[in-house]
Amino acid sequence: MDPIRSAPIEPIPPEELALPSQLVPPCAEGQEPERLPTGTRIEPDNGVSGRCTLKISNGTGHDAAVRLAESATGRTARFVYIETGRDYTLSGIEPGVYSLRFETGLDWIPICKGFLRDEDIQEFDESLEFRSITNEDKYSIRTLTTHARVSLNPVVGGNAKTHHIDREHFFEGDQHVTLGP
Repeated sequence: MDPIRSAPIEPIPPEELALPSQLVPPCAEGQEPERLPTGTRIEPDNGVSGRCTLKISNGTGHDAAVRLAESATGRTARFVYIETGRDYTLSGIEPGVYSLRFETGLDWIPICKGFLRDEDIQEFDESLEFRSITNEDKYSIRTLTTHARVSLNPVVGGNAKTHHIDREHFFEGDQHVTLGP
C-alpha cells in the first residue's frame, strides 16, 4: 500500500485568525454599556394629557428601546427602555395616529441611544390610532379612551406585522436627535 500523500500544511497568518473587530460608533468611544430599568425614559415625554394607554410586552431575548412617534411629523411622543421579559404601559397618550418603532440588542449606550451588539431595528407595519370619544346623553358625559397592547415578539394568533428599518428611519422626525454624517 502506498502511503497517503498530502500537500504541506502552511500556517495561517494571525491576522486571518482574528475575528473581525466590532465597529464601534464614535458616540460610543470610551462609554460603558448600561442596562436601564424598565420604564426609563430615553427622551422626555411629549403630549401627556391624553387618556390613552399602550401596554408593550417585550418577549424578545434582548432588551428594547421603544419609540412611539406621531405619524404625521415623526416627533417622539414616548421613548422608553423595556428589559427582556418585561411589560410596560405607556399612559397619558393623546389622541392621534402614531408609528411604533423599536430596537432590540445588547450593550445599551445611552449617549448613542442604541445598542452595540445584536441590534435589530423594526417598525410595526400599521399605525396605531388612539381616540378619545365623549358621549353626552341626557344623564351623563362619558369619555371612552383607546387602550392598545402590542408584543415586540411574534405571538401565536397575533395580527401585527413588523418590518426591518435602518437607524436613520428609526429616528426620522425625532426632535431630540440629530444624526451625523
